[in-house]
Amino acid sequence: MIQRSGKAIFLVFVLLNLQLYFVQSSSEEAKPNSQESIADVLQTFELTNFKSLLCKSQLLGLFQGIGDQFTVFAPTNDALPLGCRQLLESNTTSLENLLLYQIIPIGGFTTGNLISNIQPAKAANFTTLEGSRLPIHLLQNGSLRIGYNNVSIVRADIVAFSSVVQITSGLALPSYLVNNTAVLHTCPQ
Repeated sequence: MIQRSGKAIFLVFVLLNLQLYFVQSSSEEAKPNSQESIADVLQTFELTNFKSLLCKSQLLGLFQGIGDQFTVFAPTNDALPLGCRQLLESNTTSLENLLLYQIIPIGGFTTGNLISNIQPAKAANFTTLEGSRLPIHLLQNGSLRIGYNNVSIVRADIVAFSSVVQITSGLALPSYLVNNTAVLHTCPQ
């Protein structure tokens, strides 16, 4: 069960992901520092269904810090139709855990950063704020697939302060939800 102590949670996950942070190449291009928050980006790119779920679960406040470095996998509005949102909202603990699973708490990873951490035709696991590992697969054609249900990135590398938003084709599902028929039939992938 996740405790609401944001700083303690963040510290634990920073330590867990520290190794991945140092694997990043120092020769990579520096990211521009956007003046928009993640909440602003979610609104600007019409990811309002995801934003409303974050509000409902009281997680939108995670994204207020200018120096935070999150990677957020935000599904399109089409991936979160009303029936899906209603199903997710019916259990606030599950909703919170699933939303936290969409967030890597360190790095602000661009697709280039992600690709540099994964061998072709393999996967790398990144620890999410929820605490589970999020597999990211690099296919032979260079595209990425996220989660155990292999959602794709449909719009990449939207910078928000020091964080990065990756717009995805659906919610990335953790291993314990990948066979949940209610979620699979209600939330498009």
